[in-house]
Amino acid sequence: MKNLKTIIGIVVVISIVVISLLAYSLQTNKTNGDSIKDPDSFISKWGKRDIVVGLDQEYPPITFRDEKGELVGFDIDLAKEAFRRIGLNPVFKPIDWSTIILSLNKKDIDVIWSGMSITDERKQQINFTEAYFKGPYIYLIKDDSAINSKDDLIGKVIGVQAGSSNEEALKIDPIASKLKSIKSYSSFQESLLDLDNGRIDAVYGDSVFAYYYINSKGFKYKTIEEQSTELGAGVGIRKADTALLEILDKTLNDMKQDGTATKISIQWFGKDMITK
Repeated sequence: MKNLKTIIGIVVVISIVVISLLAYSLQTNKTNGDSIKDPDSFISKWGKRDIVVGLDQEYPPITFRDEKGELVGFDIDLAKEAFRRIGLNPVFKPIDWSTIILSLNKKDIDVIWSGMSITDERKQQINFTEAYFKGPYIYLIKDDSAINSKDDLIGKVIGVQAGSSNEEALKIDPIASKLKSIKSYSSFQESLLDLDNGRIDAVYGDSVFAYYYINSKGFKYKTIEEQSTELGAGVGIRKADTALLEILDKTLNDMKQDGTATKISIQWFGKDMITK
C-alpha cells in the first residue's frame, strides 16, 4: 500500500510538471506565434536564412544597376541593413513591376522593397510596413532664375514626364490654368536638359529623382516643394506573413530612431527623407 501511494504521488507530480510545460508552451506560442520581435525567435519560425527581395531594377536612386551591373540604391542599402539586424540574407530579384504583387503572392519573392507607394488598392492585396520615406513633388528651377515661389511660375513653361503621376497632379493643380504651357517629355532626364538649355522655365517632378540628380550629379537647381498627397513608401509583405511584418516594422523603427536610416537617405538624396 505504501508503494502504491508513492507511485500515485510520483504520477501526480509528473502530471503537474507536464501540464505546466504545456501551459508554458501554449503561452509562448501565443506570444511568439504572430508577435515575434526577437530576431532569434523569428529566424526559428521563418525556417531559412535567405529572403528573396523583389524590386524594379530601373528606378534610380531607389533600386537600379550601376556601371558594373551591380544592384545598388537607397532601398538596397536599407534592406541590407534591416535584414542584417534580423539575421537574414537578402537575395535581390528584379521583377516586372506590373506583375510584382502577383509574384509576391505566388511566393516567387518574399517581400517587395523598391519604393512601392502605399495605396488603398494595394493594401487590399498585400500588407505594408509603416512608411519609411515620403517624397513630395517639387519644382526644379535653375539656380540663377528669378523664380523663387510657386506664384512666380504663373505664365511660365513647365516640363514634366509624360504619363507620370507628376503630370496628372500638375494638370489638376489650380496653377495649371495660369501657366503658359505644360511640356511633356519621355523621361525626367530629357526635361532637365531642356531646363538647362533655357527652353522651359521649370521641371515638375518626383523629389526622389530630383534630389538624387542634385546630390550625385552636381546639378545646380533651386527647388519649390509641394505637399505630398501620397501615403509614402513601404515594404510589401504577404498578408499571411504577420511575424515578418512585425519584425520588419520594429527593425525599421529602430533604424529611424538610431539615425541609420537618415544617414542612408543623406548618402543618396543629400537630405533626410525618412518619415518619422
